[in-house]
Amino acid sequence: MQLFVVVAACAVLSALLAPKIIAYCIQRRLIDDVNHRSVHTLPTPRGGGLGIVLVSLPIATALTLAAPSLTHHSFLLAMLGCSLIVCIAGWLDDHRVLPLWGKLGLQAVAAAIPLYFLPPVFDDLFPMWFDRGFLWLGWIWFMNLYNFMDGADGQATTQAAIIAVGVFFIFPHSASVMLPVAGAALGFLTVNRPKAKIYLGDIGSSYLGYILAGGIITAIAADVNHAVPATIISFYFICDATYTTLKRALKGEKFWQAHRQFWFQRAYQQGLSHGQLLWGMLKLNAALALVAYLGVHFGWGWWTFIPGVVPILYAAAKIRHLEGPGQ
Repeated sequence: MQLFVVVAACAVLSALLAPKIIAYCIQRRLIDDVNHRSVHTLPTPRGGGLGIVLVSLPIATALTLAAPSLTHHSFLLAMLGCSLIVCIAGWLDDHRVLPLWGKLGLQAVAAAIPLYFLPPVFDDLFPMWFDRGFLWLGWIWFMNLYNFMDGADGQATTQAAIIAVGVFFIFPHSASVMLPVAGAALGFLTVNRPKAKIYLGDIGSSYLGYILAGGIITAIAADVNHAVPATIISFYFICDATYTTLKRALKGEKFWQAHRQFWFQRAYQQGLSHGQLLWGMLKLNAALALVAYLGVHFGWGWWTFIPGVVPILYAAAKIRHLEGPGQ
């Protein structure tokens, strides 16, 4: 019951704050034009994720401070503190006053500090330098891929709620952080669902990517056999962003610049509406969540990857089918 109250309270606060955030972003002229990475046909404000931060971060910090017996407590507190660095970088990026390498540098620092408080995760498989390096690079990448995927109405926000709840079920000790994020994301959906009045912006997408990746890391650190199940919950974003970015890099394109080649953008170009995209994403995530649950329940461990990749391959094949031969 108490957990439900946390989620509901954060959702209500986020929904109440959203109109004020919209007015602020419009006043500051934080607008994504139609040639940006979004699939909107009209200019849309960005930076709405500020409301998610203002609601979830103080509540998550208070709940975590009040529960010092939590597994990886120091890591969670360090992560919450360093999320401010990520938020500052995102907010400056929303205002177009921060160069790419400056943003990546701040993200690198924010990912490195909490890892100091985390015990070895893959110590039975890899040396410590690889363990830290792999988690550090993966964390930075997840922050940025989440930013890439903030383009379709309600997509990144809904995904945040799904990942946060999924991580909580796999690793209940993450409740103090994951549930406020889930609630704030659900509240933001009141203005971000189709037709979206505002997008997360860099501050919101970077913050969500940072916190959600940190939650996944804590779940893996608690039990390395949960590595694949915990990651599968976010497989859609990981696979789409990673595959598309690698493809563009191999073709010699400037993959860090805005484009319209992600799966959801390609599906939109074939006539799917924002509502259809969101519904399709929900069905895909339901399948991935089921696989993650079965993987944890039956102890499949690393083998969970095999059934987990099936929904992703199906989604990719469906998009290719929509585009027709020769694409």
